[in-house]
Parts: sequence; C-alpha cells; structure tokens
Amino acid sequence: MLFSPVRGFRVISGTPVQEFIEILESATAALDHVRRLTESGSPNIRVVTKSGYPCSLTELEGLAKFESDV
Repeated sequence: MLFSPVRGFRVISGTPVQEFIEILESATAALDHVRRLTESGSPNIRVVTKSGYPCSLTELEGLAKFESDV
C-alpha cells in the first residue's frame, strides 16, 4: 500500500470575534498562505487537515517537501 499524503487544508486566522478560513488543496499552497499571513501579522494562525486534525508548521513543511519530491 502506498502512502497517500493528506489532501486539503483549512488555514484559519483571526480573532474569536472574526475568523477567516481559507480552504487550500495542497500543503505547498497552505504553507505559502501561512507564510503570507505571518508576514502580514495576522493573529492566531491555525492549520487543520481536511479530516479535522491540527497540523503543525513542521508537519506542513514536511508535507510540502514531500509534494515537491513526487
């Protein structure tokens, strides 16, 4: 059985009063979006996989690297 990386990420940012949710299909796109949010100073950036599990920045970077290697 081949390993299939997670496809689909929700990048959530903002405050409890107003949240912004972006749905992205690849880890590379999600990582780029997280970097843009970080540079712009957006608060409370979180990444959740399509299946609802939290994804750390390190995991996201590893998945993006895996995508570029395939």
